[in-house]
Amino acid sequence: MRAARETTGVSNLDATLTAIVERAARLAEADVVIARIADESGGLVAHAVHARSESVRAELEGSRIDVDSVPITEQTGLEQLPRPLQLAAGRVAAVGLLRLPVSDNGSIVGSVELMRSRSEFDDLQLTLARAAADEVALAWRAFAGAPGRASRDPLELAGDALAAGSAETHAADQIAQLATEATDAQASLVWRYEEGGEPVLAALSGPEAAAAPAYALDVLRRAQDSHEPVTAEPAGEPGWLVTLQLGEPPVGALQLLFGQEPDPAGPLLPRLATFAVRSAHALRAGERRRSLAAELDRSRALLTIVGQAIAELSLAHTLDTAAERVRDLLTVEGLAVYLVEEHGDRLETATERGVTGPHVRIGERLLDLALGPARGRGLVLVEDAAADTRLAPVRDAVEEVGIEAAIGVPLRAGEQLIGLLAVYPERGRTITENEESLLRALVAQLAVAVQNAQLHEKVERESGEAKRARDEEAQVSRRLRALYEISRSFTESLSLDDAFDVVVRTIVEELEVDAAVLRIPHERGDALVPVAAHVREERLAEPLRRIMSLPQPLSPVRPSAYRSGDVVVLDPEAARALGPAHEPLIPFLDQGSTAAVIPLAAHER
Repeated sequence: MRAARETTGVSNLDATLTAIVERAARLAEADVVIARIADESGGLVAHAVHARSESVRAELEGSRIDVDSVPITEQTGLEQLPRPLQLAAGRVAAVGLLRLPVSDNGSIVGSVELMRSRSEFDDLQLTLARAAADEVALAWRAFAGAPGRASRDPLELAGDALAAGSAETHAADQIAQLATEATDAQASLVWRYEEGGEPVLAALSGPEAAAAPAYALDVLRRAQDSHEPVTAEPAGEPGWLVTLQLGEPPVGALQLLFGQEPDPAGPLLPRLATFAVRSAHALRAGERRRSLAAELDRSRALLTIVGQAIAELSLAHTLDTAAERVRDLLTVEGLAVYLVEEHGDRLETATERGVTGPHVRIGERLLDLALGPARGRGLVLVEDAAADTRLAPVRDAVEEVGIEAAIGVPLRAGEQLIGLLAVYPERGRTITENEESLLRALVAQLAVAVQNAQLHEKVERESGEAKRARDEEAQVSRRLRALYEISRSFTESLSLDDAFDVVVRTIVEELEVDAAVLRIPHERGDALVPVAAHVREERLAEPLRRIMSLPQPLSPVRPSAYRSGDVVVLDPEAARALGPAHEPLIPFLDQGSTAAVIPLAAHER
């Protein structure tokens, strides 16, 4: 926890405790934090208070509780509280409350209390509260403990502060700050060693820290070559730079800049060596925490991808989602997913990002390698596509597409090969063990999701084809039924009018139209007159029958579907051109209705 370094960085106990409770309140998301220290009479007095409410803080500052009311172990809950805590809990409407004793050699020397109104404290917040109680104990030892406590070695106290710190991801900052304060160094620099690379400056502290890195790196390289745990050499203007290797094998280094040469026979260098051991432990813990946090974030991202893909059951959405998330996870631009053709053994591009051209050939080569020499690993990694002889058969495609490096992972669902996920990063890009494990797990889940989406789309496609076939069969059946009804009416009825009624009724019912009218030529041949009409809805029958009862004059100059024998689909213009029998339909056509004129015989037949 960053507050740990305050135990050597402030001038008095109350200021140290104030820094501790402020940070504890922020990290544990507490509304109230109180740090108490035992006084001479045995009571516990509030030396530092954080509260969102100024009035609550004023009430708690200097408040006193009996040492017998402090629990021997940490306690949660709002039962059996001392009067000051009971009043404060009521004022802030506390839902969660933590009480932690501060002990030294088995004796209670203080306490820490935290309250919050939104919800109870979770496990992480409880851990942070414990760290705050440990820091209060360190502060008590440094400033108010038994005789001899205050004179403890500052480097020993700094090591204790590192051991008590909980925010391990800030370990480098803690080491630099604590080392500067405990040794009065002009600058402290913490370096982290990267595998196969240059040392990385992780943190720095002190008044001369800004200028120190310019010459400190050369000193660090010489110290690395010497393989000595502690080295010292002149540096700066003027100054001496002490370099301590952190751990064995070293995970990093701590450099301290002093104004004069440290005494080789003095106590400082051995004390620094002890501090370096604790610093190495803190750095390793921080690396583990960072690695776990990164793996957790990526695992969450994996669950998000799989969850979205399974929920959608859409192949396109599944592939697009996976492509975007993999690009984010691996910080790459080029990526493609290839799927095996439905009736063949070749690949086809299903989705691509940041690549164009004949890259499917590269994907097929990566798949051959992944299923061949690299099948035991489950993926193939090409760090330099231009120089790697494994890509020689597709060298022209590599050059045309501009591929610098490649990672290929086969998509398998059980024993079935689904396709290949190909990532095209920059030259020299490799993948960590965590990235490789995550990528293999993601691809395994992605393959199942793709297979499910393909099966779903196949079922949907077959269902659509079956529906179309059923619709076509139903349409043929309706036509046959209509023809049968019409034929039966002519053979069974002696009345032509009855036969005409059957024709229009059958057309309305079987073709599912709203109304139909049958017109035949008048005996004089100068008009088409209605002989039968049928309307589907009874409430519309009367007005529609009146509209359809108009005769259609036949004119040698007016266009006529009757003479041409062609079907005419009516729009307002065509209805107006055909004449008065169709003009009443214009308002309906303007509103989107559909009408058609179907000739049953040409004039000359």
